[in-house]
Amino acid sequence: MSRARLEAFTDGVIAILITILVLEIHLPDTQHSWTVVWRMAPVFAAYVLSFLVIAGFWISHHTLMLQTENVTVQALWANLHFLFWLSLTPAVTAWFGTDIHSVPAAVLFQLNVIAVNLSFLLLRAVVRRSNPHLINLAIKMEVMSFGINFVTLVAVIFAPPLLFVGLGVNSLVWLIPTTQNMRLVTSPRD
Repeated sequence: MSRARLEAFTDGVIAILITILVLEIHLPDTQHSWTVVWRMAPVFAAYVLSFLVIAGFWISHHTLMLQTENVTVQALWANLHFLFWLSLTPAVTAWFGTDIHSVPAAVLFQLNVIAVNLSFLLLRAVVRRSNPHLINLAIKMEVMSFGINFVTLVAVIFAPPLLFVGLGVNSLVWLIPTTQNMRLVTSPRD
């Protein structure tokens, strides 16, 4: 299979996930007041952070695929594994957004983020085996991200709203571009 087909499939799934994510926001039909807007703030905040998580993984996937020449069957399965965990994001976002003080909802959300991280690392390792020229991008950011994710997992057991802080800090880690990442993302070889 070509790299372009894998990218197109993944792009399509991620586009659907982002659409489902926003469709989980249920606005009231009859109440149109600032009080209602204020009560919806956790739902919107959960949406924004989940959007950033999905967008960050989409950018990471794109960066990985820019360097990929050979796509193996193992890479296809690893990509599907990654998309499986990523596809759970709208469900855990909707659950957490409805009750930001729920320990089970916050823990499940954060466990899903960790599963997505691990599945992406597996995808990267599988792709690397058939593309030995791959540059090891962002290893420091990945280590920092995993540290933040595990600290966040422990923190939400005691204070579920800390999920917003953990995801916000983790998103900032990925917004710090490196020169190497910027060169690859803007590479004309696409």
